[in-house]
Amino acid sequence: MKSLFTPFISLFFSIGYGQWMEQFSGTWPSAGWNGDEDAFIINSNQQLQSQFNHPGFFQLQHDLIAPGNVQEFSCFIRQNFAGSSNNFGRILLYNAGNPDSVGHNNNAQVQGWVIQWGNAGSSDLIQIFWNDGAIWEPIAEAFPIANGVYGHFKMVQDTMVHFYFQDNDSSQYHPLLHVAIPTGFSATKLCLQAQCTSSNMANFFWDDVYFGAPIFPLQEMNTGKRSVVINEVLPDPDPPSAAGISEFIELYNPSPDSILLMGWMLYNTSTAHALPPRMIPPNGYAILCQIEDTIHYSGRCWGFPSFSTLTNTGDSLTLCSADGSIVDVFQYDFQTYKNAAKSDGGWSLEQRNATLPCSGEFNWAACIDPSGATPGAINSLNDPNFQAPTMTLTDWGIDLEQRLYLWSNLPWDQDSIRISIENQWTTLPCLSSHDSLIIPLPSHSETIQIRIDSVSFCQQSIPSFIELDVPFIQPYEGETISFNEILFHPSEGQFSFVELYNNGESHFSLDHFWIENQSGSLYGIQNHHHFIGAHQYLALSEGGLSSPCAEAHCHLVKNLPYLTISEGTVYLGYTFYKLDTLTYNENMHHPYLSETQGVSLERVEGDLSQETWLSSSAQVGGQTPGCPNSQQWNYSISSSTFQCTPEYFSPNQDGRTDVIAFTYQGSQVGVEAHLRILSQDGYEMAQLCQSEWLGTSAQWTWDGRNQEGSLCSPGLYFALLEIADGQSHQSAKTIKSFVLSP
Repeated sequence: MKSLFTPFISLFFSIGYGQWMEQFSGTWPSAGWNGDEDAFIINSNQQLQSQFNHPGFFQLQHDLIAPGNVQEFSCFIRQNFAGSSNNFGRILLYNAGNPDSVGHNNNAQVQGWVIQWGNAGSSDLIQIFWNDGAIWEPIAEAFPIANGVYGHFKMVQDTMVHFYFQDNDSSQYHPLLHVAIPTGFSATKLCLQAQCTSSNMANFFWDDVYFGAPIFPLQEMNTGKRSVVINEVLPDPDPPSAAGISEFIELYNPSPDSILLMGWMLYNTSTAHALPPRMIPPNGYAILCQIEDTIHYSGRCWGFPSFSTLTNTGDSLTLCSADGSIVDVFQYDFQTYKNAAKSDGGWSLEQRNATLPCSGEFNWAACIDPSGATPGAINSLNDPNFQAPTMTLTDWGIDLEQRLYLWSNLPWDQDSIRISIENQWTTLPCLSSHDSLIIPLPSHSETIQIRIDSVSFCQQSIPSFIELDVPFIQPYEGETISFNEILFHPSEGQFSFVELYNNGESHFSLDHFWIENQSGSLYGIQNHHHFIGAHQYLALSEGGLSSPCAEAHCHLVKNLPYLTISEGTVYLGYTFYKLDTLTYNENMHHPYLSETQGVSLERVEGDLSQETWLSSSAQVGGQTPGCPNSQQWNYSISSSTFQCTPEYFSPNQDGRTDVIAFTYQGSQVGVEAHLRILSQDGYEMAQLCQSEWLGTSAQWTWDGRNQEGSLCSPGLYFALLEIADGQSHQSAKTIKSFVLSP
């Protein structure tokens, strides 16, 4: 051990007054030591070693020459066993009182730090206590010592108190604890203590004791992003499961350091909680819950008298370190479960890979353990090989200050960005906020083209291709904006939506617009700083919409008022004003529609005396979110055309003219179509459509097979198209002949 400290001998003496060292290289007992001197020897390695002649408690004291407000204590310690209630070593750094066999006797009035090498019931960790002369308070547990202690301990006091341990097989000091200085404290005394049974009477060693100005650089404890992670959350314990009896949040420490949570805060959308000044060891867990619910959990569980109520439908949790820096963020909603049945309650949300440098909804799903949750244990979804998916842009918007907002499936991680504006590359400052990036754009008065070819996610640069046409956004000044389409009874797997249409000449922000239902549920639609372009459509929904024309005209909103599936009323408003009202019911659908679920109502305006709402055409899938409506009103159906191509076809699977196509083109919407194939003697051979609700055009094909699936005989056939208008009660029939060849 001497060789480790020899290079610093000259440094010790160059520091100046106020330093003391003891290398146990002379005779024993050395000057200044007092206590059980005859129970210790200096061995052949020039180390202080226990030489007890009976089991029990032994100690040595030495005064310290205080070097001022900034000081360091360090020493080598070796203990050839894991600590227990009858076998442990201690170091006391104190300034008052007389230590005794328990080190915290209130009558002894000891004030100072107690560092103990293991204890009964502990997880074989170095333990740190503060004794204020009356209460012996546990402050931290850190660094595993199940195989004994062999290394260097160090305490440095500057603006805070820092504790470190350097294991013998490591080249670096491991941070144990960073904590505020107890008021007015400065160590002036040292005490080495040992408690042992007969088997360990010669198994304590000390060496290279130093007290003076700091001589080693400090190593900060890792408390940066994801040093501690939110690892499991149970927002809804109803119904309770075997392991999910109450709401809880699980924290996990994936770092190699024991981390003290003193001064740390946990926030959700409505409350804030100061975390207790306790440690999480490496790969350790801590359960946070209501104080009376701690009986449900084993291990490290911290109860709060008024724990945050986690919202079942969705919430945002933020973990911050003592300096206010964000350490981890978790936002969840029903989609985070990735399992509709489990989102009803009784199942926790788990993280897949806690060691990823960033995390988002992609890294979370419902617990798959039969017990419903895994508090204080490895997650049932744990997969150290799980990686973040490819970055995709999920939404974007712009506000009245011409700030561009980008949302993605991964957390952003950058404070500047290289961007092309009208083919001119520049670097702009930006603000990362979990899944969004905010970029203040330079002044512009018309639509500009934006390109980004590289972004930073998860602390790494990722090539990307983002190209947007960003308009100049103006305040809303009374332009005509109205409801244009509504889906109030979606099919399974679909989402309700409302579509707006801007009939004005300006692009304007929707930041102060809202939608309300008849029960008074009102929600703003500015969540992602949506805008609507001049003469453009914008469909708003809580879930993804499949648009046949332009995905850019379909935007996600955090909340829409609930749309009752049979009848209801919705209002569109701006600040304090109502701009449009839509009262709908299922009878507004076309009477010949056999199934209206999944079919939207579209606004049709033309020569009618008032607005009319019609069912969206089946030819476009029954809905047109973000697109021009499929229905355009006209009174006449006489101008419709019906054609078949080719007039001869041969369904012999030779790859040529195997099918015949029938096309319809009309000028009126809201018509019911029936198309049948007839033989020469009038028998119905096939039915290509029945009571189909059409727009202005349609197409069908026939492969020559009858209703039983058999190939029809060669010959002359007829296609009979019947068109009926449910509004004007007009009808028309058209027949076309064609030949089925062998």
